[in-house]
Amino acid sequence: MHEAVKLYLKDDDEAAIGIGTLIVFIALVLVAAIAAAVIIKTAYSLKDQAESTGQGAINEVAGSFKVISLVGERTTGPPLSANINTLWVYLTVWDGSRGIDMSKARIICRSTTNLKELSLDTTGATATAYDADEVPTGTAGNGWDPANGMYFLDADNILKIEIAISLVQGGTGIAPNTGMTLQLVPGSGPVVTEFFVTPPSYAGDKYIDLTNA
Repeated sequence: MHEAVKLYLKDDDEAAIGIGTLIVFIALVLVAAIAAAVIIKTAYSLKDQAESTGQGAINEVAGSFKVISLVGERTTGPPLSANINTLWVYLTVWDGSRGIDMSKARIICRSTTNLKELSLDTTGATATAYDADEVPTGTAGNGWDPANGMYFLDADNILKIEIAISLVQGGTGIAPNTGMTLQLVPGSGPVVTEFFVTPPSYAGDKYIDLTNA
């Protein structure tokens, strides 16, 4: 009589470890692929935002006024008037600007006692209008030609704006140590705000520099 043969099966631990490693490897590949997709998508999103921000910055600068100088003038007597009667604003545009149609531009003058909106009138400054002429006057080859109905401020010219501030202020002008805000509003594009405070005394000066004052 033969003895029964007993079979012993050995666990294949190496195969189990190999399968586990393969699963982990596949998981790592999937995670890496997902991470790469997220990074690429984020990079494109940041690129679009950067381009949008850059274009916005260009528009902010190139689409509006550049104030060169702001000067107050006292009327010649003798003696000189006690207050500033006229404001002169020298304007140009930033490089790359498409130009500004001054016939659509407005200047808002605001003090603690007065608020006026001025539009262009090339026949003279009034209580409701500002005057403008290019510097030097009569320069050819740009967009400023009032005789032919062209009132463009572009990169090739500088405009000298006259504001009859004594009329705008109701006859008082701007006294020493007085604050005022000018807002230059183009037909389209960002508004440029200039705030200044006049000196404590004008002394004997006819012209008072108010640029960045």
